[in-house]
Amino acid sequence: MEKRCREIYYVDPGYAIFDTHIIGVPPIAVGVEDTFIVFPFTKPCHGTFLIRVPGGEEVERIRKKGRAGKKR
Repeated sequence: MEKRCREIYYVDPGYAIFDTHIIGVPPIAVGVEDTFIVFPFTKPCHGTFLIRVPGGEEVERIRKKGRAGKKR
């Protein structure tokens, strides 16, 4: 994800995006691409996938609450 997204923010496990809690090994990278959020989604017994969804207000909340990573 760090190679794919211009903006990266790091959050702790349990951080909620759209009322869905993210699980994983901390810190969890969350990407922002314009108005979209890219984040890992772990489906039990199937593994982890990257999900890209329209972000809306969540983009600003991630920018305020997440720990900023490198910007490209």
